Amino acid sequence: MHEGVGARIDSERNRGLRRDIAMRFLSQLLTDDERTRFYGLPATCRLRNNTKILNPEKLVGGEQIWIGKNSCIDASGGLTIGDHTFIRGSPAKPVTQATGAFVQRLREELLDQRGGQA
Repeated sequence: MHEGVGARIDSERNRGLRRDIAMRFLSQLLTDDERTRFYGLPATCRLRNNTKILNPEKLVGGEQIWIGKNSCIDASGGLTIGDHTFIRGSPAKPVTQATGAFVQRLREELLDQRGGQA
């Protein structure tokens, strides 16, 4: 049965998770450059919407970083992202068999161009 706030378990882990959830929720109300500032990254960086950063206080970012939509960055053990880094987000829809065939065809074309070397 639903107990609402009474079901809340107060622990260090859960306090950290609640803080991360609140930060992620608030960041959805911001633009890319505002979200970048919110997470303390350089002004030349951009964070697209639905980016999830675990332990953002342990994340160090360089200049000109672009983190794509629906990305999940786990900085739990400390993480440094270097200058001019592009991190592609997750696709909005699952990879289909047709997409897989398209990727395989592109791979084969690339191998042909390189004389069979990956």
